Amino acid sequence: MDVGECCASHILPVLFAQLYLDMRRVQAFDERFERTDWGLCLMDVTAGMREPCVMDLKLGCYRVSHMTRQAKVHRVEKKDSGKLVRQVGLRFTWMRRFAHVETVKNGVPRRVSKKETVDKKFGYHIHTAAQLAEVMRAFFSTNDEALLHDIVRRGSSEEDVSPRVGGSTHHVAGEQSLQRARRRAAGERISKLIHFFEKTGEGLFLLQDMAFVSSNVLFVYDAAEEDLKSLRNASIVYFIDFAHSCPRHLNFEEEKLGFVKGLKNTYALLFNEPLV
Repeated sequence: MDVGECCASHILPVLFAQLYLDMRRVQAFDERFERTDWGLCLMDVTAGMREPCVMDLKLGCYRVSHMTRQAKVHRVEKKDSGKLVRQVGLRFTWMRRFAHVETVKNGVPRRVSKKETVDKKFGYHIHTAAQLAEVMRAFFSTNDEALLHDIVRRGSSEEDVSPRVGGSTHHVAGEQSLQRARRRAAGERISKLIHFFEKTGEGLFLLQDMAFVSSNVLFVYDAAEEDLKSLRNASIVYFIDFAHSCPRHLNFEEEKLGFVKGLKNTYALLFNEPLV
């Protein structure tokens, strides 16, 4: 769901109402909860975009509970214990971006769009918060086709390093303005989501009674849209994936799960602010 719309129209509580009422009757997990038995209705949130850029981040420090099968607990602990996800409540899972590369063919300057895609295996090489912040901010750039792999290759940086920008002065200024607009729009939507869960009655109720486990925030923008004056949504954020969400009594307290912590650190990493 589009964060901007759901926070404004109170759609979120309605969507969770039936799930909440049904799951309140559950007293324990069994193997049926580890099996995918339901169908899916898929919505293409990039429909109409010419160069859709997408970044998927998983929220929370833990993705198991005290009722999870021990075999799975051991498997997850082996992957997550002592890792960045436990510190910041965020896990990088997938990204696709387009880089606009200026080239010359037959003496004629032209711009070529090149796609860069990385998955969760790429995320395993992100070891520090500074490195994750740099990767997240790089998502909003359409420069440097090898930018993401360069970040991982050179290791983490303690500085706020902006993506390298090449080309004419006009191109540089336009690219930087677009980066800021996309990041600012994403930050506003993350702020709305944090406000919903911490400052509204509906959000506080959901957070108290529901454990949001392995939910995601999905960032989307169209790299082909470069006119700031006509840009309706520089970037959009979707709050998705509630397959593992359940009543709070079947899972850890929010202080341990770190769902809100992940949301707050998403904002902090985007804007180089202190982590929580």
